[in-house]
Amino acid sequence: MCAAAGKTTLATIVDHIQAHKGVWELFAYGELQSLCGPCHSGRKQHFEATGHDRGPDFSCACDVNGWPLDPMHPSNVRMREEQAKKRSKQGF
Repeated sequence: MCAAAGKTTLATIVDHIQAHKGVWELFAYGELQSLCGPCHSGRKQHFEATGHDRGPDFSCACDVNGWPLDPMHPSNVRMREEQAKKRSKQGF
């Protein structure tokens, strides 16, 4: 995450790429990555909690109308769900 964001910083945390959530096999044998504290405590935790990545520059990750570019952002997920409800009510 740090290097992908263009950050050259000291990694201080060994992070499980896939959250193990108490599953021993994933904890013991899961793939690891090195992260700096801010990426692990901020961006990674946010992704695990919400399912979408804020990105290294989250405040700018919007289109010209201000909508988030990330398809997994809650606003986009909610919009797709509302559109699906409308289509189902219309018989599509």
